[in-house]
Amino acid sequence: MPLNDTIRTTDGIRIYLWNPVETSQELLRILEKDTICSDTILTDTKKYPEKRLCEILTVRILIKQVFGNNAQLAYLPSGAPYIKNFDGHISISHTKSCIALAIHKSEIIGIDVENKTEKIQRIQKKFINRQEAEQLSPENSITGLTFLWSAKESLYKAIQMPSVDFSRHLHVTPINPSATSGSVSAYQTRTQTPVYYRIHYRVYPDYILTAAIKNDNT
Repeated sequence: MPLNDTIRTTDGIRIYLWNPVETSQELLRILEKDTICSDTILTDTKKYPEKRLCEILTVRILIKQVFGNNAQLAYLPSGAPYIKNFDGHISISHTKSCIALAIHKSEIIGIDVENKTEKIQRIQKKFINRQEAEQLSPENSITGLTFLWSAKESLYKAIQMPSVDFSRHLHVTPINPSATSGSVSAYQTRTQTPVYYRIHYRVYPDYILTAAIKNDNT
């Protein structure tokens, strides 16, 4: 299971990226038997489609590689993942080209990976607002739109609140599509007082990675 990249941001986020290439049978052989038996999600692996099962198994293997063999992945009622007996925070995302794990020792974070595809143009009105549309670069609009979608997904994971309208409550500074990495400002208005965040990003040939963290300096 090859490690594509390891990223460390200036505000303490550690990001691990893997390229999912193994079959589910190969992944099951990598996982220890006691891990499979103790994980309630894995009690019946046959109920999952191959793609989904590979994602689940790969994430479990990555958690053990990063946190050790005794690490146990669990989920809050909201669906947010966490590691038992770890005081920090994690976030997980996956697409067909990449599986990503982000870790921070103290701050709630969000991570997202999105494949670049023309389909994003069909749903852009659902997640961008007027200001973002006006600032969006006409150069390589697919990359620009995919970034905004991914950034808002990571921001949504970081704020951990229900009933969030992506176009009305989440506000992200668009990027120059020719830039391959960097960070931009963002904020959410789901709460009465806006809360500001920093969105770190990297643009890869097939997908875009974003990670959101609260920006206390704003």
